[in-house]
Amino acid sequence: MDELDNQVLQAIYEMQKEMKEDFKSVNERLDTINKTLTRIEENDPEKVISMLKLINKKH
Repeated sequence: MDELDNQVLQAIYEMQKEMKEDFKSVNERLDTINKTLTRIEENDPEKVISMLKLINKKH
């Protein structure tokens, strides 16, 4: 292999590494969202409606 081949392989490796980190970050955020949704679903519906009304008042 020549220098150009090594540079291309290194660039591919770096790109894969960045993509893996991005996917990990997205998965962590989705996990947080899922946990939040589960907590909301487990709450009393009246509390959820009350929270939504408060949120809407602020916007």
